Amino acid sequence: MGELYSNHNYLVETDGTLLLVVRLIGEFVNGNNEPVTEADLLIDTDTHPLVCPYRTLQFHVYILDKESQDWVAVDHIGIGGQALFIGGSESTSVSAAKFPGCERGSIYFTDDYWERVDEDYLYGGHDIGVYNIGSGRISQLCELGSDKIEPPPFWVTQSWEQHQHLSSLL
Repeated sequence: MGELYSNHNYLVETDGTLLLVVRLIGEFVNGNNEPVTEADLLIDTDTHPLVCPYRTLQFHVYILDKESQDWVAVDHIGIGGQALFIGGSESTSVSAAKFPGCERGSIYFTDDYWERVDEDYLYGGHDIGVYNIGSGRISQLCELGSDKIEPPPFWVTQSWEQHQHLSSLL
């Protein structure tokens, strides 16, 4: 993808349909969430670049058309009431209506950029958030800044049946 961006791909099954989720990551992202080159981070008096970690900037979602066997771009209503969870653990889809607080039509993501997560002692594991497919906006799940998080977070999910059983016990 070049010097400014990299991408990660995920396959997610939702209601018997296969989705391809493409995550676009800025290699170096400034305070305005704009990708910059590493050379832009160097200052004249120092040869070490300023800290400017990678960050997820956007997602593209495609659905597999079973008849044509082609990937078709999904618009903002394409995943309906579902919420997708992607990252270092299993990628999954849940019905947002069944999990209070879950945003429908959104992608929840954790940092799984393994090639860079241990590259620097100042950051890594920090790229966590929620991408709203309709608005194209990313919001943070919690205020982490750009500090290093070890080990990088991952999702733990339970099935709806397990959720119902646990709820009935409480």
